[in-house]
Amino acid sequence: MGGAERSVRQSVSIPTGIAKRVRTLAKSRKTSANRVLVDLIEAGLQSKEAEKEHFFSLVNRLTEDSVTNLPPILREHLFDRVAERQIPAGDLYKLKLWRESEPEAPDGSWYKDFGSFKICGEGEFPKTFLLKGQAARGKSL
Repeated sequence: MGGAERSVRQSVSIPTGIAKRVRTLAKSRKTSANRVLVDLIEAGLQSKEAEKEHFFSLVNRLTEDSVTNLPPILREHLFDRVAERQIPAGDLYKLKLWRESEPEAPDGSWYKDFGSFKICGEGEFPKTFLLKGQAARGKSL
């Protein structure tokens, strides 16, 4: 058992319908319900990780050109917000299109609402990102 991972006993309550489906799968695979649950959990975790990797790949492609000229600290802030709060790729695409349009920034404070987030700035410089529901100050673009 050199490379085998140690098992931990875990008690979990699951809905009756799911329990029936697990037992049916176990019977058809000629294995235990515990083995089916472990396999399903592993598959679910792998799926979530693949979904996350796909999401960040899409974010990188969508924003590659439009955020490379943002200050590095602001770019990191955007990606942190994306990672923590799952800003939809569609809203990032709106940011990309907006940046490509080379918008004129007014003097003073301003913000642009993209649905799930707002980019806020002062003069020609973006300063921060706010989530939906957070109040922005300045002129709406």
